Amino acid sequence: MARSGCRWCCPVLAAWFLTSHHSTLGVGANTLLCKVDSSQNLQVRDVVRATKCAAELAGQDPENYGSHSLRSGGATALLNAWI
Repeated sequence: MARSGCRWCCPVLAAWFLTSHHSTLGVGANTLLCKVDSSQNLQVRDVVRATKCAAELAGQDPENYGSHSLRSGGATALLNAWI
């Protein structure tokens, strides 16, 4: 937050935004934010595998990417979109 200079740029606020938006979809309060379909939850290993595959297809070293890349990239995207 100090690096961006934005006091409101915070992972907690980003999660709150996602959770608030999630509730407008009319799903149950205990439904996960990330699902593959109505009966299967998204697994971390699948996200990591897809991220590494996408990095390799983009000509990058897949060892440099993982689920943290999505968290930091997501935070950057939220900041750039002024969300």
